[in-house]
Parts: sequence; C-alpha cells; structure tokens
Amino acid sequence: MKSIYHIIITIVLLLQVTPAVAQVPDKPTQKLLAWDYAGIFDHDEMAVLEDSLEAFARRTSNQIVVMTVKDLDGLTPAEFGQQVGEKWGVGHKDTNNGVVILIKPKTDDTPQGRGQAFISTGYGSEGPLPDLLCSKVVNEQMIPFFRSGDYMGGVWAALEIIEPALQGDFNTEEYVAGTDDGGAGLIMVIIVFIIIFAILSSRNNGRGGNNTRTYTGGP
Repeated sequence: MKSIYHIIITIVLLLQVTPAVAQVPDKPTQKLLAWDYAGIFDHDEMAVLEDSLEAFARRTSNQIVVMTVKDLDGLTPAEFGQQVGEKWGVGHKDTNNGVVILIKPKTDDTPQGRGQAFISTGYGSEGPLPDLLCSKVVNEQMIPFFRSGDYMGGVWAALEIIEPALQGDFNTEEYVAGTDDGGAGLIMVIIVFIIIFAILSSRNNGRGGNNTRTYTGGP
C-alpha cells in the first residue's frame, strides 16, 4: 500500500513539473538567432538584428541569441534562460560559448506584468561576461531604453558591450569599476553574494548546459 501511495505522489509531482519545462519553445528548424515571440519588433528591425548576430557568430564563433517572450509561463528568468540555452544548444558544443539575451516586455503595472531583462551565459562565456558586467549591461544599457519603449535600442546597447567583451576587446574591469551611485560598498556586497552562491552551487552535482546569470528590471 505504501509503495502505491509513493508512486501516486511521484506521478502527481511529475505532472506539476512537466508543464513548466514544456513552456520553453522547442528548438526551431530555422537556424536564426533573433526570435521575437513577444511581437515587439518590426520586420525590418528583426532582419537587421539577425544579419548582425549571424555575422558576429561567423566572425568570432561566439553565438548570441536574442529572444523576446510574452511571459515566462511560471518559470523564473534563470530557469527559462538556462532551458533555452540547453534545449536550443546555443553556442558551440565543445566550448559552450553561447549567450541568451532574454526580454519580457512590460504588459501592465502588476507584479506579474512588469518587464524583465536577463542574460544567460554558457560556461565558456563566463570569463568575458562576469556577473557585474552583465548586471550593468542590463540595468544601465538596456533598462533605460526599455522604459522609454525602445526595446530594440536596448538590445543594440547591450550588444555594443557584449560583443567586444566576448572578443576580448573590452576593458571589463574598467567598465565594472564605473558603477554609478553604488560605490565600493555595493560592489563588495554583490561580490560576497556571488561567492556564497558559487559555494552553494558547487555542492550540487555538475550538469551540462548554460550557467545562467539573471537580472531583472521593470521597463
């Protein structure tokens, strides 16, 4: 009787988990790098963005996917970004150097409708794109554009930092050191938090796929 009970509980838990995983779009047959599921860009904007991302991938072997979604379907930004990176195989398999720039536009003034932007990096992209750099890119480059309704402007502003950083042509330390208003105290708090998070994460069993860096805002 107990074994049957445990089986039933397991099935119920699986049914609760499965819908969340299934919400991430399946890997498309088209090998495109720009996907506007939220419908916030026009055709010409998407064409220019796609051409730029493809040219960068050919030139450097680093693959960047830009994706907009209407909502996260119950997933956290970290879960959604990581699942896209893993499910779509963003980046090269041997180097895991993919980057996912994920944007959920604002729909209303409720907590559920707030806008969010976040960056998910593969293990091979962590070095040139550390936490503090990604945080500044989202909060200082992307969010200001989003708040004025210029989502494409925010994407280009992010790429102006991310692409040179991936190529090693960007002074990451100098950029990060220029944090506004936060000062050294805020940087130290963030660093301590990152260290604690890394220690806790290292205790878990290793898994393949993308190591997600998540930052949210309210455009």
